[in-house]
Amino acid sequence: MNIFNDFVIQASAIFFIFLAIFWFFTNKNLNSKMNPTIKRLIQYGMFLLIILLVIFIFKNHSAHYIEKYS
Repeated sequence: MNIFNDFVIQASAIFFIFLAIFWFFTNKNLNSKMNPTIKRLIQYGMFLLIILLVIFIFKNHSAHYIEKYS
């Protein structure tokens, strides 16, 4: 088995890259001079994206696992 073909490693890399991007945009958002309400809505939207990414990764991982071991 080639380690780079493992879906779990690929999904983990994608997740950590997304978290780095999230951290960057969070810092930009906190340091901006926007309305606090808009800032909060942007933060909620980014947290929602993280939750959706986690759901997507788990869904694909479970589908991949079922396909491989059934």
